[in-house]
Formats: sequence, C-alpha cells, structure tokens
Amino acid sequence: MAISKPPAADEIEICVFGPGTGETILIHCTGNEWICVDCTTSEGKCWPLSYLGQIGVQPDAVRLIVATHWHSDHVKGLSELVRVCGRAQLVCSGAIRSDEFKMIVARFSSEEVGVSRAPLSEVKHCFELLAARKGNPSYKPPNFAHADQTLDRFTVGSRTVEVFALSPSPQDRLDALEAFAKYFVPVDEPATGLSPIDQNHASVVLSIRIDDEYLLLGADLERTNSQHTGWNAIVASTIRPQALSTLFKVPHHGSSNAQSDDVWRLMLIPSACAVVTPYAASQLPRPEGLQWLTARTSEAYATSLATGTRIRRRPEVERIMKESTADYSSQKLPEELGMVRFRKRVGSTDSWTAETFGDGQKL
Repeated sequence: MAISKPPAADEIEICVFGPGTGETILIHCTGNEWICVDCTTSEGKCWPLSYLGQIGVQPDAVRLIVATHWHSDHVKGLSELVRVCGRAQLVCSGAIRSDEFKMIVARFSSEEVGVSRAPLSEVKHCFELLAARKGNPSYKPPNFAHADQTLDRFTVGSRTVEVFALSPSPQDRLDALEAFAKYFVPVDEPATGLSPIDQNHASVVLSIRIDDEYLLLGADLERTNSQHTGWNAIVASTIRPQALSTLFKVPHHGSSNAQSDDVWRLMLIPSACAVVTPYAASQLPRPEGLQWLTARTSEAYATSLATGTRIRRRPEVERIMKESTADYSSQKLPEELGMVRFRKRVGSTDSWTAETFGDGQKL
C-alpha cells in the first residue's frame, strides 16, 4: 500500500517513525483529528509535517502535541511543529515547572555559549512561540502532564476519544525537580559543556482510548525498584484506565531497563501489536531485548534496526565529534528511514493491519 494513501474517516491510524536518531508517533483518531507524540527530523525536515503533507492532511488537523521528555531524539523539530500547527495544544512533562529547569533552558541555549544546544533550544523556542500567541483566539496554554491526568477528551461523531497521562508519578516529578536543582547554573556564571539533563523518569506515558480501542505509548519510561516510580507506579495505579491495550509503543528503544512483565500481564492483550524504535547512539535495541519482546508477542515490529557496522574515522576526528555532539554514535545508520503504520476500522473486531516502509520490519 502506498505511503501517500490517507486513512479513511472511520479508520484509526498509528504511524511510528524511528530512523535511529529520533522518534515520532502520529495518531489519527478518526474524523481527521490527529495527535502527535514527540518529534524528529528526516533529511532536515520536521518528519510529522512531512508525512502529513505526503498524505494530504493539513497541519491544523493536529489538535495535540505531546513532548514526552527532553531528550533530543524526542524533540528535534518540535518548535517547527508547534509553529505550523497553530491549533494544537502543547503537552509536556510536569517536571518543566521547575524554576531551575527554566534557568537551565535559558542558560544552555544562549548564543553566548557557542552553539544552540538541542534539546534545550527546542524547548525554549516552543515557549517563545506560545508566548507570542497570547491574545490570539487560537491560543492554548501549554499543559504540564502528570500521572492520572486526562489531557484531552473529545468526540468524533458518536465516538469518544480520551488521552490520559499515566506518568510521571508524584515521586518521579519530585526526583526530577531535585535533579534539575543540582544542575542549576546562574546566568552570570560561565556554562560549560552540555546540559546534563537525563530524566527518563519524567517521561509522559500515554493511554489513548479511541471508542473501545486502547493504545499504550511507553515513551522512555524505565522500570525501577520502587513501587512509587517508573512502570511500577503505573501498574499499581487504581486511577488509570484498566482496559487492556491492543497496541504498545515499546519504551526506551527496547532497553532492558524498561522491560516489565507486569505491563504485559496486566495492561496489554495477549499478543498485542508492539513496535520498537532504535537509538543508534546507545546501540538499542540489542538482540537480547528483541528476543525478550518476541517471546511476549508474535506481532512485534521495529521501525529499523542497527546495522552493526561502524563508520571508520581518523582518531582525532572521532574525538572532536564525540566531544561536540551529545548524541554522537559511530554506528552506521540504516540506508532507508524506517516506519511502521498500523490501521484499523473503529469498532472492528479485526486485528490491526501493519505496513512497513523503508527499513521497517516485522521481528
């Protein structure tokens, strides 16, 4: 099936793009209502905007943009997406409400420190765009997500759509704010190096209900040893939707630190469709992670996989690139950009139809 064919009005679509350097998920909630989760670029273009253009959908069809957390592989191109999709509300992790985090954004994305430092510059530009829209009838203030919060609820015809945040938990938010405070750099002091923000526990995991269909989008949330944090807190919640999801975006690029048997046992149907995106800089997913995944479902997909080949460079070039690039990897990326697209008629008892494009593949 051609990539340019748009979904039907009564068709749910989940399109997952992941070339090894970033991740984006687009969800068609039927009736030309779209949600975008995270953002990445493709050949220098904002990928979700490029894809919507290919299937003939206007940007104002996007009603919600969710930035699950602040790693560059999840927010590259986000400010362009926010700029063009003027109707959409921006949702981000509640951890950004820290004054220290706002100071870090201002300090480490300043022109005074040399280059623009993604992802902080993307976050800064997004909020500058939103501030400029105040007073405009289409303006929607950003929403700061936390566990057990309804982010959006609307109807398409007789169908109900609900977007529910499952994280970050109260303890994860507190831990993130404490970590941000340690990274505080006053404006009148020199800022050296890359900002050390690495809060996967601040990730926004989503449960999306479209009529009677439930989706679970795992962001980069990890498993912890505490019942109050990470996936343990989500599984234990009595407030979250208790219906089983039929489709799962695997968290943290298939890393072992995000694996949870309780999630598969208590939150997903048997043999749910699962899709994993790679991250070349960390050489994820690893073979053992893929084996773990395929042992739990026969419907596992990857948007692409690492080639296992390293690019040979002179040692001095390798050193300079590693020092100057936060997401540096010497791994050779796949030849084609990878995508997996799932579609299903709303209300249908049929299974999801899965299509792979580029280096996308069934595992």
